Amino acid sequence: MKAHLNVSVENEFVEKAKENRWNISQIAEDAIRDKINAPKVEEVLVCEFCNEKGERETAEEVIECEKKAKSEQKEGQALSYSNPTSLTWLDNYQQWICNKCLKTAISKINLQ
Repeated sequence: MKAHLNVSVENEFVEKAKENRWNISQIAEDAIRDKINAPKVEEVLVCEFCNEKGERETAEEVIECEKKAKSEQKEGQALSYSNPTSLTWLDNYQQWICNKCLKTAISKINLQ
């Protein structure tokens, strides 16, 4: 179980993290884990919609997909280049969703 915290971080660092799509919470957690020499626990992530296991999609992977889409003049279609089993965190809903289910959900919304 994770706790929600408020931390103060220099604006410059926050902007740099946003530019690079770094997960500040994950960076903080990793730093604390390293500081106390705690082992990293491998989490099993599961899509809340199809119950398939997958791995967390990294910011680097998202950026790479965006670059591919842009190079093929398909901006806004980066999801088409992503690994369908990679998982994305839906912050507002506090759920994991695989890219396959996310793509299906977006298609349904676009059809409405």
